[in-house]
Amino acid sequence: MGARGSKAGGEGGRGSPEKRAAARAAERERMQRLREYERERQERVRRQEEAIKNVAHYVFGYAPVTILLKGRRGDGDGSKGGSDSDKGGGDDEPGLPAGSGAAKYLWVMVDHSKLGDSSKDLAVADGYPVGAAIDAEGSVYVPAHNGSRELTLRHSDLKEAFALPAKPAPPILVDATATSLTVRWSVSVVTADRSELQVRPSGALSWQTVSTEVGGCDYTLVELATAVGYDVRVRVHNHAGWGAWSEPAVCLATLADVPERVERPDVASRGAAGAVTLTWAKPDDRGAPIVAYSMRARVAGGGEDAWLLVYCGEAAACDGDACGLRPGTIYQVGVCAVNGVGAGDWSSTLTF
Repeated sequence: MGARGSKAGGEGGRGSPEKRAAARAAERERMQRLREYERERQERVRRQEEAIKNVAHYVFGYAPVTILLKGRRGDGDGSKGGSDSDKGGGDDEPGLPAGSGAAKYLWVMVDHSKLGDSSKDLAVADGYPVGAAIDAEGSVYVPAHNGSRELTLRHSDLKEAFALPAKPAPPILVDATATSLTVRWSVSVVTADRSELQVRPSGALSWQTVSTEVGGCDYTLVELATAVGYDVRVRVHNHAGWGAWSEPAVCLATLADVPERVERPDVASRGAAGAVTLTWAKPDDRGAPIVAYSMRARVAGGGEDAWLLVYCGEAAACDGDACGLRPGTIYQVGVCAVNGVGAGDWSSTLTF
C-alpha cells in the first residue's frame, strides 16, 4: 500500500507544475483580452467624441446641444453617462435606419432648455434636425430635414461629410445631337445629395440654371439651338451647403442638322418648250453649308408616287429651271435644300 501511495504522490507532483503553467497561460491570455478590449473601448470613445464634435459644430451650428443615450422605442432617454449594455431585441429607434436593432445610441440634440422663449430662438431650433445618432463605432445618422436627404456616414467619412463639397472638375461631353448635349461630371464627395447645373451660349455673360435637383452625375440639356457652342458648369451640394462652381466646360457644340424647310417658291419666268424658272429664299443651313437644291414636279392632283425630280443644281443661286413640262398642263412643284447632313423637308407646293 505504501508503494502505491508513493507512486500516486509522484504522479501528482509531476502534474502540478503543468497545471500551474496552464493557469499562468490562461491568465496571460485573459489579461491580453482585457488590454485589447480596453484599447478598443478607448478607440470607440475617441471616435464618438470626434463624431459628437463634428455633429455639434457642422450639423447644429450655433444652437446649444445636449447629448442623450437612447436605444429601442420605449426606452428612456437616459443621459450621457448611461450604460450601453442593453443589446436585447426590440423595435428600432424611430428615425434610425431599418435594422439598426436595439443597441444604444448617443443622440446629439438641440438643448431647448438653453434656448429662450423668443420666436427667434424657436426658429433657430426649428432649423435643425430632430437629432443625430452616433453608434458605438462613431458612425453617424442624420435624419432628413429642411429639404436635405437623410445621411448615414462611416466614421472615416465625417470630415469630408461636414465640409463643403470640393470644386468639381469641368463637365465632359458624352453625347451630342442637333438639339441636345449630354454632359457628365465626377463627384468625389460621398455625402453629395444633389448637383446644380447651369448653361449659357459660349461668349455670353449670364448663366441660366437648368436644374438644382440633379440626382446623378450626368444630365441631358435639351431644346438647344443647332450647331451652337455652349458653356456648362456644375456645383455639388451636401448637408454643409453648396460647394464652389466648377470651371466651365466651354464650346460644347450641338451638331449640324439638315437645312430648314424652303419657303414656297415663286415663278420668276416662263420659257419656251415648257421650261419654267422658279426662285426661292435661302433657308437656314443649320450648321452645314447648303451644297445643292432639288426640285420636284407632278401633274396637279397626282399622288405621292407621281413626283418627278426635274432639277438638281448647285447652291450658288436660289433659282432653277423646271424643264420638260407640257404646255397647257397644271403642275405642282416643290423645292428642298441639301447640305452635308442630308436633305431638308420639301417646301409647300406651288401650283401653276
